[in-house]
Amino acid sequence: YGDDVVEELWTNAIELDGFDALAQTLEDHGDDIPTAFARYNVQNLLRVYDLADEFGATVWMENVIDDTGRWTFTGNGIQELAANYYQLDLPDGVYNARFRDDSTDGALQMWVVGINGNDADVIALGDDGSFSNEGYDYIYLMVFNALYDNDLDSCDYYDYEIQLEEGDNALDVTYTWDSSHFEPLEAQN
Repeated sequence: YGDDVVEELWTNAIELDGFDALAQTLEDHGDDIPTAFARYNVQNLLRVYDLADEFGATVWMENVIDDTGRWTFTGNGIQELAANYYQLDLPDGVYNARFRDDSTDGALQMWVVGINGNDADVIALGDDGSFSNEGYDYIYLMVFNALYDNDLDSCDYYDYEIQLEEGDNALDVTYTWDSSHFEPLEAQN
C-alpha cells in the first residue's frame, strides 16, 4: 500500500488498540487481516522481497506429501495467523484437498502454490478444493490459520487433518506472483 501505510497505521493506533488499528488500516485499503496474512505467508514461501538474497532463509517445510490419503502436522499444530507448508510430490493430475473435520469452520484455509520458473500460481482452495499439479517445477500446499484475537501473549495451536484424493474440476489460479527469489524448501531433520 506504499510507504504512507505506516503513518496510517500509527494514526489509527492513536484511537484503536491491538489488532483493531491494523484491521482499520487494512479496511481503508479494501483488505482484512486474514487475507493480508495469507498473502504474507505465500510471500514468505516465495521470498517476494527486494532483499531476499540477503536473508538466505526459507520457511519450514512440514512434510512431503507423496501419496493420496490422510496427512497431518508433525508438531503442535498451527498457530493463529501462521502457516504450515507441504511439498507435493505426486504424479501429474488433478487432486482434491479437504480438511477431514468440519470443526475448522472456515478458520483454516488451504492454498496451493505452483512454481514454474520465475512465476508462481497461487490457488485459494479454502477448506475443500481441487487443483492441478501439472506444469510446475515445484508445488506446495499451504495450510493457513485465519484465526486471531487480541490476546497477544497467547497464540493458540489448532489441530487439523488433510484428506488428499484424486479430484476433478481444478479451481482457477487466484493470482500469479514473481518467484525469481524462490528457493526450494528442504526436508528438516
